[in-house]
Amino acid sequence: TNNTQFIRSISIPGGTTVIGGGSLDSPNTDEITVGFSKRLASRGIVRVDLVHREGADFYADLRNLSTGAVTTPNGSRADLSVIVNEDNQLERTYDGLHTQFQYRITDRINLGGTYTLSKSEGNWDGETGGSGPVRSGILQYPEYHNPSFTAPIGDLGIDQRHRLRLWGNWDVFSGEHQRLNIGVLQTFESGLPYEAVGSVDTRPYVTNPGYVIPPASVTYFFSDRGAFRTDDLTETSLSINYSLKFGAFGKSFEIFVQPEVINVFNEDGLDSVDTTVFGPTNAGTSCGGARCQAFNPFTTTPVEGVNWARGPDFGKAVGEGSFQQPRTFRLSVGFRF
Repeated sequence: TNNTQFIRSISIPGGTTVIGGGSLDSPNTDEITVGFSKRLASRGIVRVDLVHREGADFYADLRNLSTGAVTTPNGSRADLSVIVNEDNQLERTYDGLHTQFQYRITDRINLGGTYTLSKSEGNWDGETGGSGPVRSGILQYPEYHNPSFTAPIGDLGIDQRHRLRLWGNWDVFSGEHQRLNIGVLQTFESGLPYEAVGSVDTRPYVTNPGYVIPPASVTYFFSDRGAFRTDDLTETSLSINYSLKFGAFGKSFEIFVQPEVINVFNEDGLDSVDTTVFGPTNAGTSCGGARCQAFNPFTTTPVEGVNWARGPDFGKAVGEGSFQQPRTFRLSVGFRF
């Protein structure tokens, strides 16, 4: 139990990791919205909103000299991690211009749309699709990393700068018992940001101030946050809805049939990509046939191809799920009463 030379970390919930103060606040967002709307005679309406959001009370692991160390049940010593709320070093902001309109050209033709221009910036997304809120390590072992390369400020993963929806509906005929409607939807979404992120071992460049197990590696941004973008996506979809209304037993009933074609032109943009990055902590010949060279992250700017390298599939599809939904045919049949 005294041989900790090869231990990278020890984690025992309630033993090596505790909740600071016995409780936590949920991560939250403050929002300020200012908007106005305008009617277009009796046929339409336009609305514009300015939205500002700021995140707060993110989860973070606090582990420094003040939190001390503990003895685990098997007799090993480990640095204590305290889960706390943090919004001094972590930030997440959103600014958006939200617009929408609806307009009835004739009694049978309606147009509508929404457009959002936005920017999400900061150094912490704060959550993932698979697990929801996650904890930041920005407060762990502060002597061994610097926020400038561990958590730089830039475009966050949710920063979709442009988002457009335009639709039109045409009632070919609409009577007391029958209705036929044709709808068209056109969408545009700008790409999402990603970056070249790996890890480095800073232990050779830091004098251990008293930790039991210093971190074997820390996160390192080899590129700016949000330096790369996935493809812009466009999509045209078409739907036809036929409904038949009738009465029986003193009640009204409706049968409808709705065929749809999603992504009529079979656009195939990438909406998720491989982000593999090799660095000095990766074994193997990943930098020009040799192992990537170590460097002092506190004083040296790493060189691509020498100190780090993008994986061979970086920025490429990782599977069929990396592409937007292909041309899809759907048929819905329903009965309402």
